[in-house]
Amino acid sequence: MPQSEGSKLKKLRETAGVSQYQLAGFANISRDRISRVECHYAELSPQEWRRIERAIDAAIAEKQSRLAKLYARERENVTAVDQALA
Repeated sequence: MPQSEGSKLKKLRETAGVSQYQLAGFANISRDRISRVECHYAELSPQEWRRIERAIDAAIAEKQSRLAKLYARERENVTAVDQALA
């Protein structure tokens, strides 16, 4: 059975680790509208889908950037400890 638009939106949003409030702010769509779509009471326009896609892409890119910085810092810490123990 094909997934409904609301189910797709919710899965996409949750996979990206973004709350309804965050997505609403990033995509300039009300949180109530996002909730109504996820609860199958409304559908998104093509323009709204594009804004949501861009917002989720940006949220994922931001998380990847933070993770890369954290990883680099931790790697430096491990290297420093290894050097101190050598």
